[in-house]
Amino acid sequence: MTMEMMKKTKYLMGAFLLSALVFAGCDNDDDDVATEDLSVETIIATGTSLETGEEIAVDLNQATSPDSVPPDATIVITFDREIDGTTANSSNFTLVEGTNTVNTTVSSSGSAVTIDPAEELTRGTDYTLTISSAVLAEDGGTFTSTTRTFKTAGRAPAVIPQEESLVLYIPFDNEVTDLQGHTIINNEVTLTEDRFGNFENAANFNGTTNYVGVEYGADLTSPSQTISYWIKVPTESEYTDHLGANYEQYVTFGLGGQQGFYHAWGRFDNGGVIQDYMQYFTNHNNSGGTDPEFIKRFDENKQEGREPAGDRTFEKDNLGWFQDNYGEWLHVLTTYDATQNKKSFYFNGELGTEFNYIPDENGNIAGNLSLDVSTIEADPNNNTNLYIGTALPFWAILSDSGLSPERGGQPYAFKGQMDEFRIFDVALTDAEVLELYNAERP
Repeated sequence: MTMEMMKKTKYLMGAFLLSALVFAGCDNDDDDVATEDLSVETIIATGTSLETGEEIAVDLNQATSPDSVPPDATIVITFDREIDGTTANSSNFTLVEGTNTVNTTVSSSGSAVTIDPAEELTRGTDYTLTISSAVLAEDGGTFTSTTRTFKTAGRAPAVIPQEESLVLYIPFDNEVTDLQGHTIINNEVTLTEDRFGNFENAANFNGTTNYVGVEYGADLTSPSQTISYWIKVPTESEYTDHLGANYEQYVTFGLGGQQGFYHAWGRFDNGGVIQDYMQYFTNHNNSGGTDPEFIKRFDENKQEGREPAGDRTFEKDNLGWFQDNYGEWLHVLTTYDATQNKKSFYFNGELGTEFNYIPDENGNIAGNLSLDVSTIEADPNNNTNLYIGTALPFWAILSDSGLSPERGGQPYAFKGQMDEFRIFDVALTDAEVLELYNAERP
């Protein structure tokens, strides 16, 4: 082989080796792209602000855990490139509260994965979002499992004493519904700001045409009972304007007409001294009793207000609570304890007045006092249904033109705000009443 041919051969071999190295280098670059780890770019929770009712977006992919995520939020996770859609599922994207996994719908589009909870998240509660290592990029890139924690906006649900004894609970949170399952037959109230400043989380009654109706259920009347709710007391001028010059009354709720029970609020002129009161009316059937005077006898040391008429008891608490809370939220609770034949008023967790039905002078108990409205005819004037915000079952009527809120010029319809309406089928104790108030107070 000549010297020139040897040079050409060496040149060709060098060129071949260089070409091989170039191709090998290109193959390694492709492998690097294919195996590059998938990464998260953003995690955004979008929902409705409890304070304003407007849409807000909260960044979950920050150094510190956010504590104001809307309970109705939808979460969108954006990755650095398109993911394998088959790995976007509720097994690989989980949302957990404590030990409970939230039921969600998971979907993907390109590089984005959307997590949509089946129900609103619980307010004031910690959650953990986990993205599994089973998530893959469309190009085969793998993902390292990661978590994000956050807390929802608002107050966590109160721990309610005797919660298992609740027979009705209307929280007025964004809608009018009974969480215990009774049918709402009228919900013509507007929703307004509650005592914590949350948007559309309390009911607003206009004092003329709107109210809430709940279909009667036998569990709504029981031998012992507790009624609990919050009202925002009108300002003094609003209250006076609504009651009129004659200082009459309005009713915050009523069940079963004059055969059931209601709360009435009013004002009267006591010898030139203007006094406000809350009246707890109940009609107790004296079951099995032989003494018609029994129901009229209270513990004399506890007597206040008006003497009962027949088997209907009108007890009034002449309270400074009302005047002390003009324009403020007030917790109102009454109980009837059938085991002690005792009726009690509470305001902001404190006992106002008690009434004890006692044996006669011979020590005879005439029978238990109970509520029974099951035989009342279902007509608009006197029926078994529960009405909140009006005296509808007693004197007002329904017509095509709406609610007639007056009788003899008396504005029996409630004007103001109300929240957290509950009925229990037991009488809460003093300690339990205070516990409930402290759990829900602003």
